[in-house]
Amino acid sequence: MDHFFGALKAGDFSVLDINIERNGQLILELQQFLRSNDSIDLETLINSHSLYENRWTRFNNLVSSFLGYCKELNPYSLWESSFSVFQYYQDLNTCLTNETTMYPIDSLVPLFTATTELVIPMAIRLDANHKIIGTRQHQFLTHIASIISKLFNSIKARVDDDKVEFDHLSGKQKVLLYISNKLNMIYFKINSPSSCANIFKNLKPKSNIYSFNQYPLTERIQYRYYLGRYYLLNHRMVNAFHQLNQCYELLATLPDSIAKQNNRRRLLKFLVPCGIIISKLPDFNKLSQWDPILAQKYTALVIAVKNGNLNRVNFWLYENESWLKSSKLLIVLLEKLPIITFRSLLRSIFLYYCIPRNSNKLPYSVIRPILAKSIGLYPPEMPSIYKDNYTAESLENILVTLSIQQLWKGNVFPSLQVCVTMKTNDISVIFPNINEKIVSRFSLNQEDSWLDK
Repeated sequence: MDHFFGALKAGDFSVLDINIERNGQLILELQQFLRSNDSIDLETLINSHSLYENRWTRFNNLVSSFLGYCKELNPYSLWESSFSVFQYYQDLNTCLTNETTMYPIDSLVPLFTATTELVIPMAIRLDANHKIIGTRQHQFLTHIASIISKLFNSIKARVDDDKVEFDHLSGKQKVLLYISNKLNMIYFKINSPSSCANIFKNLKPKSNIYSFNQYPLTERIQYRYYLGRYYLLNHRMVNAFHQLNQCYELLATLPDSIAKQNNRRRLLKFLVPCGIIISKLPDFNKLSQWDPILAQKYTALVIAVKNGNLNRVNFWLYENESWLKSSKLLIVLLEKLPIITFRSLLRSIFLYYCIPRNSNKLPYSVIRPILAKSIGLYPPEMPSIYKDNYTAESLENILVTLSIQQLWKGNVFPSLQVCVTMKTNDISVIFPNINEKIVSRFSLNQEDSWLDK
């Protein structure tokens, strides 16, 4: 026990590590001492060693939590040990939220990050068994998020200070992006991605770093990944693609490893559909090497979209419904794919009907039966979200929507039942590049510009 308190007085906070793989010998020794001296009052014991003259109350509480953890630890029962672990983690966080510079708070930061890597997987395992242990769904991860968010909220950039290099940041400033990523990860896991908005809004104002690119590479990759997914959930496709694509390019700079391969598959799961929607298609040869199953899935979808076959698009969505729902991709694809599929269809009709006739007029009577064939028929058991959105009678609305979104240059004349374009044999003039038009209409969020500097 004297060795333990001596280390604390010397500023060696590694003795407070609750990881039994790293600190198991000391934890066992303290457990044996505390259990054999069960009548010892922890508060009295800690005060007797006069750590920081007993003025740093939060630190004394942390030490008390650690000793309580040592005494109660059951290495064979995660459930029995969880309460003392989470109390310790909360008290550790409380020490870090202290605004004073009187105490060596920065020295506790490595302990906080190491403990965070321990408690989050623990919370995930407990939440996975919430029905067995009788707790609420996501109860432990939600609790962890509330603890970490207090630390995030306590970090403030000093307005009068100049931005500095990463190496010159304070301990808490150095882990600001790390903390942000952990919160974003938890919010996605507990199905509360809207909570990430607070992180994305406040990271820059809180940061004292000279340049975002000075943060550790892996942390920058994680941050852009969650930011891209957040934009994707909110159907902000240009911003989503930019962040996910930047994440992909950063990931490519890492050495090859199993972790890199897994992370690339996880990223492509969202980057590929995002690219399809804004007409930025991947190299399917490379994709088939990295993830053959994903490449096969999306190749079928791209072919259906390019062929203007809405029926096949809807069947693809229906057949992959469970997978798309679990990835939160179904709704955005249902909303965005039909209009670009109709554009492909209309482009083909112009190419094979108008241009050979050197005509700039396309009658509804020509389009409508082809549109009806594209929409096709569906089995009764297919949910209405796939089959009741469009009919051949939706033609006029489809043409107007394409025109409003600048995906084709033409005018609609309902009374004459005809659509008219400029006279040209250059199909790219009538149907401009989808990506260029989308990007021109939906610019990148300027608040994210600091991420590229």
